[in-house]
Amino acid sequence: MSTIETKYAKAYHLAGAIGAAIGGLFPFCNILLPVIVWAIYGDGSKFSRHHGWQAVRFQLILSVYWIALGLIAFVGFGASFFGGFALSAIFDNPAGLIGGMSISALLLMFTLVVTASLYAFGVIAPIFGMNRASNGEFWNYPFVFARGQSPAAA
Repeated sequence: MSTIETKYAKAYHLAGAIGAAIGGLFPFCNILLPVIVWAIYGDGSKFSRHHGWQAVRFQLILSVYWIALGLIAFVGFGASFFGGFALSAIFDNPAGLIGGMSISALLLMFTLVVTASLYAFGVIAPIFGMNRASNGEFWNYPFVFARGQSPAAA
């Protein structure tokens, strides 16, 4: 493994970590930065292409998770803010507004905790990828399931 290949592989993961860290300010930056680095260095070795594919795929899956959690949080907020009485009627809770809000507030708090954990994972996991790339190891991100082969296999 040459040093230039490991530098390119580390660049993909670093771009993903930086993109995930500033993703709250600039949406989808976590996808764009690794894609830009991949467009520049994507014609490298099998090792470099593998790490580029892993970084881009991880950031895409992470964005899908964030969008899904955002929708759940939106529903939880809407239910707690607008539908406290409706939820208490649905669940036949005689507590009225407080009972209905507690269910949706729990949903909202759950999504906030999971989103914060996902954010931290989106910054920390690429750092592990950089470490593995610098050691010359092929590495797949955890919790990312793919069908088919990576472009590196071609």
